[in-house]
Amino acid sequence: MGEENVYGGRITYGGLDIENCEPHVVYEPVTEPSYWQFKMKRVSIGTFSSSTGWLAASDTSGNLIAGPPAIASAIAIEAGAKVS
Repeated sequence: MGEENVYGGRITYGGLDIENCEPHVVYEPVTEPSYWQFKMKRVSIGTFSSSTGWLAASDTSGNLIAGPPAIASAIAIEAGAKVS
């Protein structure tokens, strides 16, 4: 069982977080109108970066974070995540 009430990141809607993000806005069209699916162009954390491109969905109502296995694994390693 995972820990509770542990800070795990931040998503900002309706504003611009220039303290934690680059100070420009880029609009992406949704690829699936029934939910917030869009094409992810790049992700980076620590020394890992990937710009291969894939579909992603933004859903703050749940706790699932998923992606291509190789990319998800590299992100988890850089973040120091532990399997529980």
